[in-house]
Amino acid sequence: MAAPEEHDSPTEAPQPAVGEEETKTFKDLGVTDVLCEACDQLGWTKPTKIQIEAIPLALQGRDIIGLAETGSGKTGAFALPILNALLETPQRLFALVLTPTRELAFQISEQFEALGSSIGVQSAVIVGGIDSDTYLVYILNELAGNSFMIFCSTCNNTQRTALLLRNLGFTAIPLHGQMSQSKRLGSLNKFKAKARSILLATDVASRGLDIPHVDVVVNFDIPTHSKDYIHRVGRTARAGRSGKAITFVTQYDVELFQRIEHLIGKKLPVFPTEDDEVMMLTERVTEAQRFARMELREHGEKKKRTREDAGDNDDTEGAIGVRNKVAGGKMKKRKGH
Repeated sequence: MAAPEEHDSPTEAPQPAVGEEETKTFKDLGVTDVLCEACDQLGWTKPTKIQIEAIPLALQGRDIIGLAETGSGKTGAFALPILNALLETPQRLFALVLTPTRELAFQISEQFEALGSSIGVQSAVIVGGIDSDTYLVYILNELAGNSFMIFCSTCNNTQRTALLLRNLGFTAIPLHGQMSQSKRLGSLNKFKAKARSILLATDVASRGLDIPHVDVVVNFDIPTHSKDYIHRVGRTARAGRSGKAITFVTQYDVELFQRIEHLIGKKLPVFPTEDDEVMMLTERVTEAQRFARMELREHGEKKKRTREDAGDNDDTEGAIGVRNKVAGGKMKKRKGH
């Protein structure tokens, strides 16, 4: 939302009185009726603390800096005022949201479209450079025939990447903390039995698991703690076998990567890639990303309707129809490279 031309001196956000959070509604905060109905449809029965403090000020056009923990409703705290302002002054191009990661960009986009579904809101997501997803697919093709453990930092990215790879024909399966214990054991057993060649996991799988046949460990999201790197790469080269570990490093990860190199006492070599070959994968990977987001959204809606376990979609073949829409099925490694 555009900043006002004139800035008042900063003022502290009013603190809600005791019990105020329980009695406030989105309508009390000044949110228009159609958006209040959208909140009801999403299961937002009452505003959170950050929303109570931020939304009234945002609706006044004030500049805001907000700090709150994950899952506290920060996206709604700025999305609702933006949509409210859009309804008051409709125009085709209205707001720009900047995020530090591509995953968060997609999550926020989906939140805007869900809140604005009844008023026809559309959002576009733009990420810079060649997406790390494309490089991941390139590496899987280059090292085809190996078993992989791919570590992600969040449950959502683990699930999304598993769906992305399945849509491209890879036998990938997720393992993360939002899955039930039985689902996690099922995923692990399928990987150990070599029924699946790619296990995507959070750090729940970095320790204490005896998986003797892991050929390649991929740190798709670099670990924030250097010691977690040791535990992750320790999943490969076990019992005297050889193995390989590959870590994705963005411009935001350089300091973390340097800490890892300092801990292990060596400089890690660059994994060789052919950018022209990576670029050739971009179109198909982008299509698979779109289908993966659709499946995640559909699963989220299903979970809200049925209150099923968050991990119930860990290894279903329900995506086969979507997967067939991604032209060509599984990508084969080209001869002569």
